[in-house]
Amino acid sequence: MTLTETPRAQNDNILNYASELARLIKSGHVQHRAGDAEQLINRLTEEFDAHVNEENTHLLPYLFQHPNERVRATAHRSQNRLNEIVPQLKHWSRAWRASRIETHPDEFYRETQEVFMRLKAQIDEENRQLFPLVEMDK
Repeated sequence: MTLTETPRAQNDNILNYASELARLIKSGHVQHRAGDAEQLINRLTEEFDAHVNEENTHLLPYLFQHPNERVRATAHRSQNRLNEIVPQLKHWSRAWRASRIETHPDEFYRETQEVFMRLKAQIDEENRQLFPLVEMDK
């Protein structure tokens, strides 16, 4: 198993949960299915937490020791962006419980859009820049 196999799979899972939640919001039934929305938020957050732990434990330490400065710089940039997203995602996941989603669906939609845009940018950078650096080494 490569160092990127697990984080790539986790990114796919995160994007799948985000897509499911986006479909639910766009369906116009998020108020009536607020419990389902909360469950998706919880699963996405759990997967994201596991992803951050995986990268911090295995992938990033490997890249920080890489002989190529460009690789190390890319790893540090990715870690910095990830560290910026972590508190935003944690706040979002704690703030949006079913009862609040039911009463503030428009606000939920706006905040979810903001979180998803940052999350997608991070995942795109990892998939297109960070992970290929590791895979080229092997």
